[in-house]
Amino acid sequence: MKKHKAAAGLTQIGLALKAGLGEDYIPHIEQGKNFPSISAVCKLADALGIDPHEFLKP
Repeated sequence: MKKHKAAAGLTQIGLALKAGLGEDYIPHIEQGKNFPSISAVCKLADALGIDPHEFLKP
């Protein structure tokens, strides 16, 4: 997610707000403290302008 976020020019908070998620949600995902639901993955992908399956690529 970090590379897609950076490519979109978004901060963690910016991505969270664009996806309609809590401001602390993205840092927790990136730190491995939380795992996003399928719904959250779809919201994040939409906010980044990518297909959800892009998150599964190495």
